[in-house]
Amino acid sequence: MKKLLPLCLLAVVALAVAAQARTWTQASTGKTIEGDFMGMKDPNTAIIKVGGQNKNIPLAMLAKEDQEFIAAQAKAETPAAPGSTAEKKEPAPLPEGSTKVVLDGVHLCCGGCKTAATKAVGAISDVEVDIVGKDKVTIKGPTGEKVQSAVKELAKAGFYGKSDSEAIFIPEYEGKDDEVTSVEVSKIHLCCGSCLKAIDKVVKSIDGATEHTATEDSREFEIKGKFKKSAVLAALHKAGFNAELK
Repeated sequence: MKKLLPLCLLAVVALAVAAQARTWTQASTGKTIEGDFMGMKDPNTAIIKVGGQNKNIPLAMLAKEDQEFIAAQAKAETPAAPGSTAEKKEPAPLPEGSTKVVLDGVHLCCGGCKTAATKAVGAISDVEVDIVGKDKVTIKGPTGEKVQSAVKELAKAGFYGKSDSEAIFIPEYEGKDDEVTSVEVSKIHLCCGSCLKAIDKVVKSIDGATEHTATEDSREFEIKGKFKKSAVLAALHKAGFNAELK
């Protein structure tokens, strides 16, 4: 049996679905392989067991019929993977009294980043901000509504961090997730060479992305290639950046 192009074997947690045996076809060559559909690693990657081993296979590599099969299986049988961009996180009720939220993994590589983050949160009255190291922001306020407003301002300034709150957090990508050849990234914070190096790594980590136009001090730039919008924001969030995509 002919195999697909070589794929990396990764240690992942598959979604809990019943295995679905199938003959899979590679879109570009028509080559086929026998394997069981085990679930989704993320919105763009299927987990298929071949010869007793799980392989992560980008949906874009598979024939249209295989992609339609996976979409139907995922919709009918699987919940979203915790922490993935496919998961729509529903917020808990906002706390009514004094509230503290810690955002971890924020991109704060230099004094410029920290100053911008502090200024963004400071736009909301009666809210305190504390920055620890290069990746953690603590926000305190008299009410959950105040803290939520401060977190929104931080996100608008181009920063992202994983929240310890079920009520107050920066949302994942919720727009139309078609495959695109370019995307405009705006409202992001890039103030120095280290920020730019981080963006270089972000773009390299996006499957199908080939280049970007970011420069120091730019608040918007373009990413080119062939990829999903959700993959762009997921990669930016992982690196501690937030942005708007269009």
